[in-house]
Amino acid sequence: MSEDKELQELLEAYGGMIKNIVEVNKLALPADGKIHVTVTKQTQSLPSPLSPYNYRGVQHIVDSVPAMADLMTRLGTPENSIVYFNDAEISTILDITIKDRPFDTAIYQFEESPQANDWTKCFGVNQNQKQFIKFIKSREQGEIANVATDTLIATAQRIQGKFKIVTESEYIDSNNMGFIFKVEDSGGKVVDEGRMELPSKLSVSMPLLKESPEVFTVDIELELTKPIDGNPPFFVLTCPHWDIFWRRAVETAVKELKDKLLGYLIIAGEGFSTN
Repeated sequence: MSEDKELQELLEAYGGMIKNIVEVNKLALPADGKIHVTVTKQTQSLPSPLSPYNYRGVQHIVDSVPAMADLMTRLGTPENSIVYFNDAEISTILDITIKDRPFDTAIYQFEESPQANDWTKCFGVNQNQKQFIKFIKSREQGEIANVATDTLIATAQRIQGKFKIVTESEYIDSNNMGFIFKVEDSGGKVVDEGRMELPSKLSVSMPLLKESPEVFTVDIELELTKPIDGNPPFFVLTCPHWDIFWRRAVETAVKELKDKLLGYLIIAGEGFSTN
């Protein structure tokens, strides 16, 4: 039976049903009253999942230097693998001898530790007394190494209301500032006055890289802004040399990787384009 005849018999068998459905839905039939159907046949040969033309390579994303070292020793070799590093990441090609498909790769992007991220979010931000005290209270025991947090909080608590600096900031030594101040109430009555010391620098001990046990001591500068229009001053934290501390952390991480991957080619560079 030809395909045309088979199709004609199918339409005749179900034509009444199709017509009824059309009438129920109040749809208009073509002018000649016929239902026109076009039947096409299409075949497609799907490539095998194992075809090298479809294999896009595997990119392993790891969260630490030890994880990268474990992956390289398991899936890579000193002869065929290559490792790149820069200030942003460590990236690797597991086997550079592959010619017929994309490389399998691994990448570890340097991220700030939770402690470091807490501090960097505050850099250059004007914090009032309440915000500054809340931040200092949230620090871990011993994180601020050169001054007791209780002392710092007690000093900050005096800077409230109509705080006025009677004399300009004067440095007692390289790490502390001294102020002659007075605090007035809403009626202008002096309710507190005297001399106050505030550290100009905080020595903060913390890991800089996420998932890294290496602890660095970072010098963070503390500034008390001059009161304006009768408003109390703000506390401002900055770290002008943050990039230097960050590079030290990266260098330490790379050295750790080199110690764990003896014999591997590890070079400074931008790495590779992702597959």
